[in-house]
Amino acid sequence: MDTLERTVTDLYPYNTKSEENLRFLNTLERQYMNLATGADFSVILETIPPLMDSLQIVWTLSCHYNTKEHMVPLMEHIAWQLCERVDQAVDVHKLFKYVRLDGYK
Repeated sequence: MDTLERTVTDLYPYNTKSEENLRFLNTLERQYMNLATGADFSVILETIPPLMDSLQIVWTLSCHYNTKEHMVPLMEHIAWQLCERVDQAVDVHKLFKYVRLDGYK
């Protein structure tokens, strides 16, 4: 029993840290889902400012995400999602339909 109690005591700080991380990540969930599943590009554009505000709050208040080592991967994940949505929303062939190889005419 002593070993179990010691293990529980050792794990308690990790549990506390994970609960805090979950709480902060939940504050970003709505904006992230807007990026991932927004109906159109305007939803994505409207989502970026509140997302950046939420990221600043997480950076400021979180004990885990207040370092570059933890915040950069989170922001990279968000940036990749944004790139995916832009790739889905923008038809490059349609965008450059009227551009010819010899210049604009």
